[in-house]
Amino acid sequence: MARLIAAVVTDDADLKREVTRLLRDGTTPISVADDRAGTAGASADLIIVDGRDNLRSAIGAVERARAASAAASIFLVASESSSDLILQSMRAGANEFLTWPFAENGFDDAVSRASSRRGAAGGGAPLASIVVFIGAKGGVGTTTVAVNCGVELAAQKKPTVMADLKNGLGDAALFLGVRSRFSVLDAIDNAERLDREFLAGLVAKHVSGLELLPGSDQFDRPTSADGEVIENVLRLLSARYEYVVVDAGSQITASSLAALYMSEMIGVIINPDVPSIRNGQRLIEKIGQLGSCGDRVRVLLNRASAPFPIPLPQIEDALGQKVHLTFPSDYRTVATALNSGVPLTFSDNSTMADQFKRLTGLILNHQSAPQKNSGRRSALGLSRFASMW
Repeated sequence: MARLIAAVVTDDADLKREVTRLLRDGTTPISVADDRAGTAGASADLIIVDGRDNLRSAIGAVERARAASAAASIFLVASESSSDLILQSMRAGANEFLTWPFAENGFDDAVSRASSRRGAAGGGAPLASIVVFIGAKGGVGTTTVAVNCGVELAAQKKPTVMADLKNGLGDAALFLGVRSRFSVLDAIDNAERLDREFLAGLVAKHVSGLELLPGSDQFDRPTSADGEVIENVLRLLSARYEYVVVDAGSQITASSLAALYMSEMIGVIINPDVPSIRNGQRLIEKIGQLGSCGDRVRVLLNRASAPFPIPLPQIEDALGQKVHLTFPSDYRTVATALNSGVPLTFSDNSTMADQFKRLTGLILNHQSAPQKNSGRRSALGLSRFASMW
C-alpha cells in the first residue's frame, strides 16, 4: 500500500483536527501537510476539500486542485448528499464525494482506494520508506541499531539518510565519526525556507554513503510545537532518498509521533531484562493506540546471548509480540566501534554483520506481517515479577 501525502483544505480548525486524526488512525501510512499557506495541495497525493458551508467555492477549489495535479486523489466533503451534488463534484474532478460526519469505515476505505490508485499509477517520484527505531528505555542500543541499519542500507546502494530526533543526546554523529555545523534545529529554525535543496545543505555525509541529519544538542528542543516542522522535514527527505532511518530515542514526543505516523516499519528495541521488557510492553501498547501503527511494529531484542536471563518465550508472551530479530551481547566490539567512530558493519565481527544484514532484509521486505501472540499478556510468566507489573 502506497504511503500518501495529504492536505486538508478547510478554514475549520476542528474539522482539520478530526480529519487528521482519522487519517492517522487509518490503515494507510500517511503524512498530513500544513495547508495554511494554501500551497500544500501542490505536492499532495490526497486533497480533502471542505464544502460543507460553501459548496460553490469548494467546487472551484476541486477544479484548481485537479488542474494542478492530474494524479492526485481529491475528496469533496459536504453536509448533505444528492445525485446532483455528486455529479457536480465528479465533473469538477473529485474522486470521492463524502458527507460529514463520515459513515463508519467509509473514510478509511476511500483513503485505501486513493493509496491503491497512487500505487497503480506510480504516483510520480516514489517516496522513501521511513523506518523508525525507538527504545523501550534509554541505553538499550537504539542508536547503535539505527546507525548500523542506515550504514548497511547505504552499502546496498540504497540512497539513505538518517534523522536523529533525540533531544540533547542525539549522538548518531558521534557513532559515525562525522562532524557537522548543522543539526535538525537548523531545519526547525528555518521552517519557512525548508525545501529539498535547503535540507541537502544540512546533512553530513559518511564514507559509507549514508547521509545524516544530526540531532539536537539542546535538551529542551525540539519542543512539542515542532511536530509539524519535523513532519515536513521527513516528508522532504522522503522525496529525496529511498530510505529514511529515524532514531526516535526512547520517548514518544511530538517529533517521534510525526515519524511513527509516517513510518512503514517501527523497530522497538528491548533488552532481555525486566525493566526493558516492562517498558517495551507499555510502549508497544501505546503505539498500538496510534491507529494502524501497531501493525508496523517489529520487536528487536538487543544484547541477547544464550542463556537468556529470561527465556525468549516468556519475553514474547509478556510483549504480546514475536521477537523478529536478536542481536548478540558483545560489549567489547560495540565499545571499540563507538570509541573509534567506525560502525559495527565495518568490523570483522561476522555475527554482528550477519544480523544487520538480516535486519536490512527485514526492512526491504517490510510488508511481511508481524506475528502476535494470542491471549492475555502475562507478567513474564514468573510470579516473583508480578509486583513489578
